[in-house]
Amino acid sequence: AININRASAFAIQKLLHEFEVKFGLKIKQIVIDHVAIKFTKYNDIPIFSYAKGEDWSSSIAAASIVAKIKRDEIIERLRRFFPAFCLEKHKGYP
Repeated sequence: AININRASAFAIQKLLHEFEVKFGLKIKQIVIDHVAIKFTKYNDIPIFSYAKGEDWSSSIAAASIVAKIKRDEIIERLRRFFPAFCLEKHKGYP
């Protein structure tokens, strides 16, 4: 129902909220790979966005690996329920 940039922004806002509420942690900055994101509630947090961010930041590189592995696990489960979509052939995330 929303594009990938809005979905990414929503996921990051949810994560920031959970870090504050559940763990009492305040994020000081966000480093992301390529997607420019604008917030309303979290405007005080600097966001650094880099094309090919995994080449610039080891944090982005590590997050990219984790995200891809998790995505593959989810696709592996979903492909059994939706074989006509050939999900295992489609790449990409978030």
